[in-house]
Amino acid sequence: MVLEDAAAAVRLDHGPAVNPRVLRDHDLGIATGPSNPDVARAALVLALLRHLLRRSPRHLFRPARLLAGAGHRRPAAATRAPGPGRLPAWTGLFVPDRAAIHDALVEALDPVWLGELERQPPLLAAARFIEHWHRCGAAALLGGTPGRQLAAAWLVRAGLLEAHLPLMNVGWLGARAAYTPDDPALWPGRFAEAVTRAAERGLQLHRNLDSWRDRLQEAAGEGRRASALPRAVEVLVARPGVSATALAAALGVTPRAAQTLLDGLRRRGLVADLTGRQAFRVWTAPERL
Repeated sequence: MVLEDAAAAVRLDHGPAVNPRVLRDHDLGIATGPSNPDVARAALVLALLRHLLRRSPRHLFRPARLLAGAGHRRPAAATRAPGPGRLPAWTGLFVPDRAAIHDALVEALDPVWLGELERQPPLLAAARFIEHWHRCGAAALLGGTPGRQLAAAWLVRAGLLEAHLPLMNVGWLGARAAYTPDDPALWPGRFAEAVTRAAERGLQLHRNLDSWRDRLQEAAGEGRRASALPRAVEVLVARPGVSATALAAALGVTPRAAQTLLDGLRRRGLVADLTGRQAFRVWTAPERL
């Protein structure tokens, strides 16, 4: 899900479309062909989304926590003065004055402003947060993706959802012209429509994964009682692609034993190779699932 959302985020913020499968291959280290700057940017956005999704929604609405995303470290006191500097890698941008970043984040995450949002319905508050993220200049400096993911986190923080909505950017696929946070009259309704589309896509992906897990578990139930296959099922479903070496490390078995498990699933049509190679292969769900 997060791979698809990162690709959609690049499309929404920067224009070029990135195929989620190409991003997946890049993420797994099995991409072929020349390097693509748009895919590289999507990979940085993917790192940001993964960072934010691992954090508690209550701890995200602080400038230092947000800038800690994707490996960025707070500069030492001696280097904190305004001046030329690079943003966290996930932005892929350069600004002449780091003080501008700090000021925009302080305004975007102002506790008084957040207190006002807490008194509003969660969905409306999330829409207004994105509107404010753009208005205060945070989007111009850091991109729209962090603001949208913070809006998704707000829905959890406010109690509307139990877990992050990992497809906030996917909700705008095919509707980029409707992304108008500068239009306060139309924006709340358009935001609600995008959230609905994101939820529908998430449910579809969840159903697909559930179907695959059921078939894998059925195969596991037919194996030997001491087999590692039941544990392998959860590893396969949780990751976009798994090599025999990675599966072996996750299960605590030898690479040969892991490859034997994968070969058995391949013969039953339950996994497919992503690489087309005879060695160092990576496995995922077959296309028809």
